[in-house]
Amino acid sequence: MRMSPREQGMIIAVIAVVLFGILGITAKKQMEKIRNQRDQLKQLSQVRQAERGLLQAKDFWLEKYIDVRGQIPVFGTNVIVSTHWQKQVDQLAREHDVNINRWQPQPGREILIGDVHEFPIVCTDWEGSLESFVKFMFALQSQGAMLDMRELTIRPHRQKAGVLQGSFVLYCAFMRGTEENL
Repeated sequence: MRMSPREQGMIIAVIAVVLFGILGITAKKQMEKIRNQRDQLKQLSQVRQAERGLLQAKDFWLEKYIDVRGQIPVFGTNVIVSTHWQKQVDQLAREHDVNINRWQPQPGREILIGDVHEFPIVCTDWEGSLESFVKFMFALQSQGAMLDMRELTIRPHRQKAGVLQGSFVLYCAFMRGTEENL
């Protein structure tokens, strides 16, 4: 059976449409892939530029580190630091009319970051006015880089009007060893 020129033209047109469709789908996927790679390259370039900036500022940050390092308290290897920090935080709380009702001990939770240790102190129940708590937080922040509040919950007191209550986790920075070793 011989095909007429019209049928041959239709078959060629169908094949051409199918091939162009496949080419279009493939090209679309490749263009999307190229776009993704271009975006990744742009992000990597930004990261590289930021890292160059940090490397150029190395001396500045080293000087800052040395300044802060001089302020960080040093404890012997056998000293339990939780009592030191809890006393310090309790004193600041009392000075600013914040009542810390309950501490949750965190034994063995020291985290070593380089030569600096961190210890989380968990206060599961505190109460005070908004003003007194803000002053307490400012006093904590004024202690330098040694005390860092990372988790905080605040809610109105259930029974006392104008009083807030909540919990917080305070990370305390220190070093181990003797001052001569540092």
